[in-house]
Amino acid sequence: MVTKETLSAILATIDSVVWSIAADTYQTLYLNPAAERVYGRPTSAFYADPKLFLNIVHPEDRPRVAKMLSELIEKGSMNIQYRVVRPDGEVRWLEDKTAIARDAEGRLVRFDGVASDITERMVANKTLTGILATIDNIVWSIAADTYQTLYLNPAAERVYGRPASAFYADPKLFLNIVHPEDQPRVANMLSQLVEKGSMTIQYRVIRPDGEVRWLEDMTAIARDLEGQLVRFDGVASDITERKAREAGLAERTAELARTTQSLLEQIAERKAANERIQALSRHLVEVQESERKELSRELHDRVGQNLTALGINLEILKTRRSDDDRAELRARLEDSISLVGSIADAIENVMSELRPPMLDSHGLLPALRWYANEFSQRTGIDAVVSGKEPKQRLAQEIEITLFRIAQEALNNVAKHARATRVELELRHSGGECILSVSDNGIGFDPALSSEAMSRLGRGMVTMRERAQAVGGQLEVKAAPRGGTQILVRVPC
Repeated sequence: MVTKETLSAILATIDSVVWSIAADTYQTLYLNPAAERVYGRPTSAFYADPKLFLNIVHPEDRPRVAKMLSELIEKGSMNIQYRVVRPDGEVRWLEDKTAIARDAEGRLVRFDGVASDITERMVANKTLTGILATIDNIVWSIAADTYQTLYLNPAAERVYGRPASAFYADPKLFLNIVHPEDQPRVANMLSQLVEKGSMTIQYRVIRPDGEVRWLEDMTAIARDLEGQLVRFDGVASDITERKAREAGLAERTAELARTTQSLLEQIAERKAANERIQALSRHLVEVQESERKELSRELHDRVGQNLTALGINLEILKTRRSDDDRAELRARLEDSISLVGSIADAIENVMSELRPPMLDSHGLLPALRWYANEFSQRTGIDAVVSGKEPKQRLAQEIEITLFRIAQEALNNVAKHARATRVELELRHSGGECILSVSDNGIGFDPALSSEAMSRLGRGMVTMRERAQAVGGQLEVKAAPRGGTQILVRVPC
C-alpha cells in the first residue's frame, strides 16, 4: 500500500496542480507544490484565504467556474477551461478536471481536481485559428445529432456568399444551399460516414445570386472518449475552375501533397508523444523501486532491530521470573516471545516482496528460483526455473522489470489458471533477454476471448507497460502443451 508520505512525494514531482477544497466553505484541504509555479502565489495564501481560489480566476471566467461547482453536485465530475491572473498580471489558461467526493453517508464533503497549464496549447489554438482564417478552403464542423454549426472559417462567406452567422442560426442551411440534384448524395454521405469514418464527395452549392460553385469536401466523423459520435468535420475546396477546365490535375495533386504532409506531421508528433510516454513510464518505475527499497531499509533498520531487542528483553524477563507462583506471567511472556518471532518473520517476508535481497546480491536467475520456491510453498503449484545467467550481469532496471513481470505472471497463474505446474525460463539470444512463463492451466486465446483477457485485468496491463518502459515487448499466447504462455523480450 502506498503511504501518505509516498503519495505526497509523487504529487510534488508532477507539473499539474492537484487541489482539494471543502464543499461547504471552499477551505483549501490540499494543494501540491506545482500551484506556486502556476498561480504565482505561495500555497499558504490559499490555505489562509478560502476565497482566493475564485478571486484569482479571470473576471470574465468566474461565472462559468462558479456554475461548474454548482453543477458538479449533480454531474459528479466535469472538465472546464478557464484563465487565472497571476500577481504580475500574467494570464495563464488552465484545463481543470474536477470531481466531487462524498463521505460514507453519501454527504458531499470535497471538490477534488487536477488543473493542467494549457497556456501554450491555447496560444497554439489561437495561432491555428488565425491560420484557418487565411486559407482558401472551407473548414467546418457540425454536431452529428442536430447539424448545428460548431465552427466555420471565414472562407465560407466568400464561397457560399452568405455570412457565417446565418449558418450558426439555421442548422438546416448547410443542406439547403446544396444543389437540389446533389442533396440526396450529400445526405447519403453523412449517413454512410457513421460506418466508414471518413469520405470525400464532390457536390454543387447555390449562392444567393444564383451562381453555382463546385466543392470537393473531405469529411470525417469525431467520437468522444466513450466512443459516441459527436461531430462531422470537413474541409471543402472550391473546385469550380478545376471542373471548368480539363487541366485540373495539378490542383488535385497539390491537395494530396498537403494531405500527405499533414499525415506525416501527425505521425511524427505521435512518435514523439510515444517516446515521451515511455520516458515517463521508466521514470515512474524508477521512483516506485526507489520507494520500495527505502521502505525495505526502514523496516529492517527500525522495526526489525526493535523487535529483536524486544525479544531479547522478554527472554531475559522470562528467565528471571520463573517462580511457580508466576506461572501465568511466564505463559504470557512465552506467548509474547512467539508473537515477536511471527512478526519478525512477517516483516522479513514483506521486505523480500518489496525488494528481494536475492536480486540485489546474486542477480535475476537466483532471485527467480527463490521466488518460485516461495510461490510453490504458498500455493502448492509446482514452479520450476531454468536458464543461464548472462556473462555480464543485466542492467538493474532490466532485472527488476523482469522480476516484477514474473511476480505478476505467477500471481495470475495462482488466481486464474487452475494450473498444477508453471515453468519459468530465462534465456539470451540475438541481443535480447527473453523471459517465458508457461503454465498447464485452462488457458485462453487472447485474440478471441475478451472475457479471458479481462480476467487478468490490470495485471496484464501492468506487465505490458513494464516491458514497454524498458524498450521491450510482451506477448500472450497458448502454451505449447496447453495453458498460457507469457513471453517477454527486452534488449540487453
